[in-house]
Amino acid sequence: MGNKMKLNNALALPLVFCVTALALVVGCSRFNPVSIPNPIPAPQTVLSNGVAGTWLGNVLTPSSYGGCSANPAIVPVTDTLSDDSSTLQLTTTSTCGLYIFSSPVTVNPSSYYAKGHLQFDILLGNPPANFSSISIQYLYSNGSNATCNLSANLINSLSNTVFTRVSIPFTSFTGNYYITNVDTPFYVLWQTSVTGSSITLDNIVWTSN
Repeated sequence: MGNKMKLNNALALPLVFCVTALALVVGCSRFNPVSIPNPIPAPQTVLSNGVAGTWLGNVLTPSSYGGCSANPAIVPVTDTLSDDSSTLQLTTTSTCGLYIFSSPVTVNPSSYYAKGHLQFDILLGNPPANFSSISIQYLYSNGSNATCNLSANLINSLSNTVFTRVSIPFTSFTGNYYITNVDTPFYVLWQTSVTGSSITLDNIVWTSN
């Protein structure tokens, strides 16, 4: 976990009746040509209905650490985007929160990069104006990471009353987006202007389209 901390310098709730699908167009702007895989790989579910998924056959372990530790709780909040009735609420008592899903082994996910997206449903626990930054990453804990710092416009379009689906093209991540050995398929770090904040997550998926 010490190696992962070195990478840390990148940087309830009503039912949902409407959502907005967002494609990230500002804040992550790397576009490189990549060959299209054949056959198309299956989606990799990192989190669904409050349960951690697998990473290309390997069990994922959620965790938090450091001064930005976030306390997890599975809450009965419905995400009508995914029809899940349980979601993951992350709460911090400081001005930042950090949470990851990691695998015991690294795998090569490069077949997802050509047209794929890292997508998740998110519900803020505070008004978006309180969030100064939200960083999404995937990484190899012993070496490199790919980062997407959500733009201010995107953060302000998120909601503390309804879930929003965010879908980030892999080719728009900055840094070493074409990592061929990944053991942490999802890492979120947020900063707020107030002490104590939370985010609720659901339906974290690597897709190939």
